[in-house]
Parts: sequence; structure tokens; C-alpha cells
Amino acid sequence: MIHELAFLPNRFKKDIKLPKVVFEPEADQNYGGYYEHNSGILVVVESDYVESTLLHEFIHYKQEVEGRLVPNEYSWSSSTDEYDIAIEKYFTINPCEAEALYYEYKYTPNWYNEYWIKYCLNNEFPL
Repeated sequence: MIHELAFLPNRFKKDIKLPKVVFEPEADQNYGGYYEHNSGILVVVESDYVESTLLHEFIHYKQEVEGRLVPNEYSWSSSTDEYDIAIEKYFTINPCEAEALYYEYKYTPNWYNEYWIKYCLNNEFPL
């Protein structure tokens, strides 16, 4: 069986144990996936099983393994801000989210992450 993260560039997989990937059924979630901190588990909503979601969450796993993961204190889903403003704050307040978005866009570009890179980061990448 091929691991769900086999598509990752080799430099990401070097000297690191790949996390377990678990799928959860779609149930009107407002997210595509998440990394369960201190678990080594990436959770992905079945309907959002795309490489960009896996890569984004893998970056958070890698950040934690390297001792760099900082939890995001800003919750876009409970914010009273307009959606675009809430997402912009989510990606710009925490450098870990900006980094994950950057790598998501760099290695698995799609219209969605391209929009957020341009909107949130004004094409100014944090790395």
C-alpha cells in the first residue's frame, strides 16, 4: 500500500517518521483537516481528501516535530469578522499557518490556496 503522503517532496520526508492519516466522514465541517497535536495523526475530511489539505496538515506535524509549532489563538470559525477578514487574520496572525499555506501553494497549487496566498499574504511569502 502506498502511504497517503507519498507525493510529498523527499526533502520533507527525510529523517522524519510519517504521521498516520485518518479520514473522517463529512458532516458539515468548516475545515478540510487538522493535525491532532502530540498524536502523530493527520485527520482529513473524506470529501476534502486532496494533496493540498494533506500537505498543509503535514507541515503542522513537521513544525511540531521540529519544536516550532505554535497553536493558533485566533479562531476564524467563531470570529464575528466577515469571512475573508477572518481567514486573513487566521493566516497572518500565526506564522505557522502562513508557512503551511505557503508550502501548500508551492507544492500543491490550486485556485483555492492561490486565492488565499494573494489575499492574505499579498504574494509576500514568509520564507
